Amino acid sequence: MNDKKNREPMVIALATGKGGSMKTTSAVFLACALVDQSRGEQRALVADADVQG
Repeated sequence: MNDKKNREPMVIALATGKGGSMKTTSAVFLACALVDQSRGEQRALVADADVQG
């Protein structure tokens, strides 16, 4: 039985120290694909942090 209230959130991190390696683009595409795969039943939060400012 799939009970949405008891599901733990999934955390996926994309990290590298190199700039310009498409981390943000990949994260957004991944989030969109996961929501699309669930047919809109799941939500995704994308948080982007730039350590270089």
